[in-house]
Amino acid sequence: MAQIKAEQMADRALDLKLVTDQQLQGIWAELGSRNIPTDDFFRACVRRGILTNYQVELLLANKRSDFFHGDYKILYMVGAGTFARVFRASHRQTNDIMAVKVLRRRHLDKKYAGQSAVDQFTREGELGLNLRHPNVVAVHQVSSKDRLHFLVMDFVEGWNLKEFVRIRRRIDPVEATRIMADIARGLTYAHEQGLSHRDMKMTNVLISSRGQAKLADFGLASISDELSTEMIADMDLPNTRTIEYAALERATGVRGDHTRSDLFFLGCIYYHMLTGKSPLQEPRDKMHRLSRTRFEDIEPIQQVLRELPQNVAMVVNRAMLLDPDRRYQTPDRMLADLETLHARLSGKATTEPGAEGEAAPAPEAYVAEKPLKNLILVEGDPMRQEQLRSALGKVGYSASATTDPFLAVGKFFENPQTAEGLLINAQDIGMPALNAFNRLADNAKTQNVAIVLLLDEPQRTWEENAKTSDSRVVLHMPLKMKALREVLDRIVPEPPRT
Repeated sequence: MAQIKAEQMADRALDLKLVTDQQLQGIWAELGSRNIPTDDFFRACVRRGILTNYQVELLLANKRSDFFHGDYKILYMVGAGTFARVFRASHRQTNDIMAVKVLRRRHLDKKYAGQSAVDQFTREGELGLNLRHPNVVAVHQVSSKDRLHFLVMDFVEGWNLKEFVRIRRRIDPVEATRIMADIARGLTYAHEQGLSHRDMKMTNVLISSRGQAKLADFGLASISDELSTEMIADMDLPNTRTIEYAALERATGVRGDHTRSDLFFLGCIYYHMLTGKSPLQEPRDKMHRLSRTRFEDIEPIQQVLRELPQNVAMVVNRAMLLDPDRRYQTPDRMLADLETLHARLSGKATTEPGAEGEAAPAPEAYVAEKPLKNLILVEGDPMRQEQLRSALGKVGYSASATTDPFLAVGKFFENPQTAEGLLINAQDIGMPALNAFNRLADNAKTQNVAIVLLLDEPQRTWEENAKTSDSRVVLHMPLKMKALREVLDRIVPEPPRT
């Protein structure tokens, strides 16, 4: 098969409205010729932020679709679940950044829990259209046409809670309680609108780069009360949490107990944040997932974490009581306890009602660990990326990772406070790493962003062209983590307290 020329690829990108003629003229001027390798053309486009690696892959695969969904240009994929994929996207006219959630094609003709996958998906979106709260991810558009079904939502710069805990391993009681209060506020608001969530799990909680928790993905369909345990186990369900809710409600003898079930699984999230592990065993076998013993065999949190303050354990335990009548009955009641608890843990509360209604001294405030600083890590090698993220987490840094330096730079152009700093390893990325480093220096909004560029031994001469300053530092590989940490600690500012 004849190799496609760079100019042909440029024409294809122009026809698809991915680039403008003016942008292409700039690329040709930079490269000095149109008779160049296709790879050089695409590298220049990515370096300038004209195309993303995701778009390049589609172009190389000769795709004609998946570049746009409605008015939104798809930039790259940020997450993929069993049911849907989520993309970062920009509006054609306004360039507003949004998240576009797309139903996976393999589910288009399937039914789950008696509803078609398409109906479930659009129901989730339609519920979200009516929810507007700081702790709920807003849905702005639901599109269902032919065989393409997608939702347009706010894009939350940050992580889902599962990733956040994996990086941090455990969350100290003060921060965990603050995050829980955020989630409970979103759940309380939804409850006031007559809605339950029915999919409370860590991946459905998003933590922004500023530390605010937002609840996503309302509207999971419930399983009919008339189905037997064996019938449920035989069902092809895209979401295991559907089974978890059914199992809990059958174990307690209260079917369709959506609100109190939400609170039980909210308690599970609290437990997981504090201990670093799920309270529930997670067997692959569906019959085991439906077993009552999974809920009865939960190890008490005080045994897992003996140093946990008693008042924290009390809230966790009440949320996770198997008897639904002894559990929290509504989100606002749990929220009230969480807000009181957070004030006491952080030392903001000095009194509490005594037995006779008099003021009693508050217990000694729990001293929280220093909050982690947020970094964006640019690393081309997936294995090294994971190793660096883990190592950074141990020395006080929470890192979200990408392989594309210009996506990282773009985040800082959109919002210079998107993270406390940026770490770019040029080993596998090459010259685009240096170009991205310098682009931040050239912009008045981002010239003070803390950034470290790591250069491999063959790249050492590049430092001569790096625009360094007190906050923009070049380091040479090989490098010990201690030396990297010393530089990061010096130039990366403390995160704002929330």
